[in-house]
Amino acid sequence: MFETKFPWTEVTIAFLLGAATGAVTALLLAPTSGKKLQKQIRNAVEDQVDNVEKMVGNVEKIVRKVVNV
Repeated sequence: MFETKFPWTEVTIAFLLGAATGAVTALLLAPTSGKKLQKQIRNAVEDQVDNVEKMVGNVEKIVRKVVNV
């Protein structure tokens, strides 16, 4: 009777936030120097931004396929 859809958007956002939180926590708890820690955080953030951009591109491709069908 009722069709439920899986909440992909919410799951993806929760996963990304969890991954980012875990990465930052791990970096902050690791015994490293200030400059090295800043570089690690910067690299981790850049990696996550790249991952999000890739995911957005994939979602965009899927939406375009669905709309054009």
